[in-house]
Amino acid sequence: PLPPPSAPPPTMITDKTKLLLLAASIAACLSTLLTSSSFQTGSKGLQALSPPRQRLCKKARSEARECVEESADGDGSGSGSKDDGGGESRPSCSDLLSEVSRCERAVERAYRHINMVCASLIQARTVCELEWCENVPDTDEARKACIRECYSPRDALERCSEHHVTRFFRRAGLRSDGTAEKI
Repeated sequence: PLPPPSAPPPTMITDKTKLLLLAASIAACLSTLLTSSSFQTGSKGLQALSPPRQRLCKKARSEARECVEESADGDGSGSGSKDDGGGESRPSCSDLLSEVSRCERAVERAYRHINMVCASLIQARTVCELEWCENVPDTDEARKACIRECYSPRDALERCSEHHVTRFFRRAGLRSDGTAEKI
């Protein structure tokens, strides 16, 4: 008769292997928790700022609107430069309308950039507003606490936004009010 096959010796997991498995499982759990939008900022997630085209291009829009209205009242052409009486020629309506388009494109590009570069400031403001401004009693004290506690994140985000909008306006040949630089 043959001797019974010898059973392999029981394998033991070393302490080092156990620690590595434990660390890997903890990292996997934390990665799902920390990437969840509900953990970061409630049900809202990380918000993106919407480009305020109406506000930032207000002057360029009003100049174009005035030109179009004047040309509709006058000869109806709306093209060519007009003399404003002081010897200076004004840009044509088509130039002013293209200026509005240039302004709106610059604002769109700036806010795409702002949403990437200022993301931590957007998140800080969102978290602050969730903690101090939402789901709180509608009292003067609660409103004052919201303003006081969220002033710094709001101000930092506003400065970041203004800086990048100004940069993108300059790059597009526009002034800080969204109108073209006169040569």
